[in-house]
Amino acid sequence: MNSLGKNISAFLLSCLVLLSSMSIAIDQHFCGDEVIDVSYFGKANHCGMEEVSSNSSIPSLKRDHCCKDEITFFESFLYNTEKSLSLYDLEPNLLFLHTHFHFHNTPPLKTEYFKDFPPPDISKDIQVLYQTYLI
Repeated sequence: MNSLGKNISAFLLSCLVLLSSMSIAIDQHFCGDEVIDVSYFGKANHCGMEEVSSNSSIPSLKRDHCCKDEITFFESFLYNTEKSLSLYDLEPNLLFLHTHFHFHNTPPLKTEYFKDFPPPDISKDIQVLYQTYLI
């Protein structure tokens, strides 16, 4: 596999690990059956129906409001504290370690060195060409 393929696969696998370890909370504000606001990072904005009534000197909330807030929480796959560790959870890790050491610890190839290899043929005599002679 060439280096571009390795870089792409490493990027995709790192994105997979990042997305599988994130927990996401979606906050939605409904007014009746209509969605007013959706927020992924904080609280959703309200439509103003829950404001205190200022008719009297004692502030009180309106009793018959139709608004509601919903929070949908998506827990990460890696952060599951209810599950205890068992042998079945270790099998994929052991399989990974076995294949990792099997593929990366292969013996090196035998290199053959030629002891009686003659030097290459010289097409031009460099000493005569540049007229440099040892005396």
